[in-house]
Amino acid sequence: MLPQNTRVFFLVTFGFLCALTADLPVEKTEILVDLYTQYSSPFGGQGLHMSSDAFPPYGVVELRTNVTWRGDGVSGKPVLYTIESPNGETYFAISYTQANGIAILKYSIPDSEDYFGQWFVNASVDFGGTTVCDTLRFLVGWLVEVVEIDPTPIACKGETTTLNVTLARICMQDPRAIMDVLIKDSSGNLVTDNDLLLLIAIVDELNQPVLTSKLEMSIDSEPAFYDLNEFITNIGEHWIDHVKVVLTQYSALAHVVIGDISISPCSFSGRAVVCASLFTNLPGIAYCPECSGHLWITLQTDLDRNGEVNIADVTKVAQAFGTECVEIDGMYWHYPPCKYCPHDPILDLNNDGNIDIFEVVLLAQNFGKTW
Repeated sequence: MLPQNTRVFFLVTFGFLCALTADLPVEKTEILVDLYTQYSSPFGGQGLHMSSDAFPPYGVVELRTNVTWRGDGVSGKPVLYTIESPNGETYFAISYTQANGIAILKYSIPDSEDYFGQWFVNASVDFGGTTVCDTLRFLVGWLVEVVEIDPTPIACKGETTTLNVTLARICMQDPRAIMDVLIKDSSGNLVTDNDLLLLIAIVDELNQPVLTSKLEMSIDSEPAFYDLNEFITNIGEHWIDHVKVVLTQYSALAHVVIGDISISPCSFSGRAVVCASLFTNLPGIAYCPECSGHLWITLQTDLDRNGEVNIADVTKVAQAFGTECVEIDGMYWHYPPCKYCPHDPILDLNNDGNIDIFEVVLLAQNFGKTW
């Protein structure tokens, strides 16, 4: 047993040291605060001052802050969340760390384009007199959207025409994978199918639906691995023109779909509206608003587009009768060339490389018709 004076010296010395160390702040290297979302690494923002992949409007963001001391989770710590939206609004919330050291805060993104763009989150916690924080950024907007429809300018009744649809996305992950994380149906099942569902509808000039086409299209399912921090900064700073930025600077996030659609023979001639939109499935959830474009519906045999199949159209075919398509220039020529050569490819009504009796018969059937 220690002598009495030794025990007194030990107690005094120990108390003095405790008093000194109680006022010393904890070394930040001992503490780790990591703020991220529910997406798996590397898309959730795991790591200090990293960014998370995008969220759609109406999506639920799950902020997670992992507070550890020398690798062990610290429970019961209040974590202050400061959330800044793109329109300048700021929100505050507090969540306590659980037994595993993680504080979770969930909130829904408002379903308004006023909140589209770059969001910023700060999570801070006081630990032994030291405030430690981590930051996180992410984009909010349509994960994938139809940004352009490029139809053939003129489409003929009863014929097939080509349509190009351009898609752009703001997420590195496959948008279907994000939807699977964020949304389940009432039975807890996934809401997505294997492919994106592209729906195309055409309404003629008298507002009559003349086409509804469903294209199950696959997109590049491999995640894009652009630097997420740099991408979010660039897109966030140019949000008004973010589609142009994606198409010109991040080609892996753009996709062009080429499809053939058939125009109803019962459609009315004139200016038609073409609409395209993306869905998870049917019935399902829309990925984005619809995008629209225009084309002109006409009779196939109205060759001069004046609204009537008349003698002028017959004259054009008569002058070109017996010509063949020449691969060099795509025009139609007689052998030897006549004074009217070359002839317009539009006169080849069945696209078989020849202007022959087929065109004459079709003109005869439609002669006198107007639109």
